[in-house]
Amino acid sequence: MEQVRLDNISKDFGMIRALNRVNLTFPAGKVTAVVGENGAGKSTLMKILMGVIQPDTGTIYVDNRPVSLDNPMVSRRLGFAAVFQEPLVFPYLSVLENLFIGHLERNRWGNVDRRSMKNAAGKIMDKLGLPETIMDQQMRDLSLGYQQLVLIAQSLLQNSRLIIFDEPTAILSAQETAHLFQIIRSLKESGHIVLYVSHRLDELSEIADRAAVLTDGQVVAVYEEPSWSSEELVEKMSGQRRYSIDAGNGKESTPHAVPSSYLVVKNLTNYSCFQDITFEARSSEIIGFYGQVGAGRSELMQALFGMRQINRGQITLNDEVIKPKNPRDAMSHGIAYLPEDRGEQGLFLSQSILRNTLAGNLDSYNKGGLLKLSSIRVTTDRLIRRLAIKTSSSDNPVGSLSGGGQQKVLFARWLARQGMRVMIFDEPTRGIDVATKREIHELIKNLAQEGYVVITVSSDLPEILALSTRIYVMREGRIVAQFVNYGDVREGVLKASLGISINGLPETGVNI
Repeated sequence: MEQVRLDNISKDFGMIRALNRVNLTFPAGKVTAVVGENGAGKSTLMKILMGVIQPDTGTIYVDNRPVSLDNPMVSRRLGFAAVFQEPLVFPYLSVLENLFIGHLERNRWGNVDRRSMKNAAGKIMDKLGLPETIMDQQMRDLSLGYQQLVLIAQSLLQNSRLIIFDEPTAILSAQETAHLFQIIRSLKESGHIVLYVSHRLDELSEIADRAAVLTDGQVVAVYEEPSWSSEELVEKMSGQRRYSIDAGNGKESTPHAVPSSYLVVKNLTNYSCFQDITFEARSSEIIGFYGQVGAGRSELMQALFGMRQINRGQITLNDEVIKPKNPRDAMSHGIAYLPEDRGEQGLFLSQSILRNTLAGNLDSYNKGGLLKLSSIRVTTDRLIRRLAIKTSSSDNPVGSLSGGGQQKVLFARWLARQGMRVMIFDEPTRGIDVATKREIHELIKNLAQEGYVVITVSSDLPEILALSTRIYVMREGRIVAQFVNYGDVREGVLKASLGISINGLPETGVNI
């Protein structure tokens, strides 16, 4: 395999165009970096190459021969492999079984030939610096760095010629990163095609030979030589929008006078996820949290909702110090959380809209041990009308609704509960069409105007900019910058999330 070429690849998800006529070539013996801000289309591009989804238009060529990547098995047979940020493994199977999953070697009697498998794996593992003694260990017993190396070994055992590394160093130590880079250089020298997807722009000059920049699903720049600077890449990623810094002199644009403090978080720490988080959120304003994958935003919100342990720090709500031990405790203090994954963490998809609205509200509609179903039905029907949920009945299952309708049911659950004061929205419009996205944005703004404390977490930078009064940027578990959302701060927010200094200001502690 000498090259893989994408010709006019486009992909739509409903009304959202994820990729728009993408033309890219990935040559053998080169490391090609693919960069872009959240939502630029990188993940869609990788999924197309791995056969997980198919493009709507365009052609993929392998050595000038058109191919159809109809499913992941086709991609695997062509020699395509991917190593993701969080290793996708079978934790309770052995390392050896993970290495040969889907293609176990068998002897002439049809039995699994572990000796032959160990011999074949041993050569690869020695090349990667992995001890052969781990082959019989369960994958769950290995560090994430070792799990990642096992997946690289798996791709080499399958004679993969194109290997995608998706945010590979986000979970690695400096020593593990150095080892990984050594392996990637070895792969390049042996003629592999390497795609390297990363938000850590400072790494690219060290590991990449060429780079492609995606913005809003389009290729806006291709560098055939490592002549780029981090500043230049950020300008391309952000659409070359510039802004001027007036540190400390920004004006806050809000519909009301600045209210008094409502929620105060000081030095909040979870040793494994985030450290020394300090911020304030006031009623009638929308606070935005932005950061790249692994920045710790969702983990922070889950701690506020009692889903994660707080090792150190303090939360004050209306002058009362609280420390939510679990979600029920957080709810008793008036804190609501709409999770990032509504299907897995938020909704009972096979149950009715009525029952999903009732979930979390049993104490509000409980009278003498009996549920007041008539009251919850009146409330649910009222919220269906208010939120414009498209359904014929509150008895219909939530799974029958669109993604936007399902998200609105989560809104309904918390609006049905009395005494809520803080609304936390984690990726509130992920997987939702443009029209419903606008509706949800308006709903969030209305909740702020009604006096709720509103905190929004999003990987969609335009969404954060459109909604937020103030923006906190997180990187590697810490708040590294705070912006008053006045004027064009897009590039500054993006730079802070990537760890790039802003016009001479330091990487941390920026207050703009």
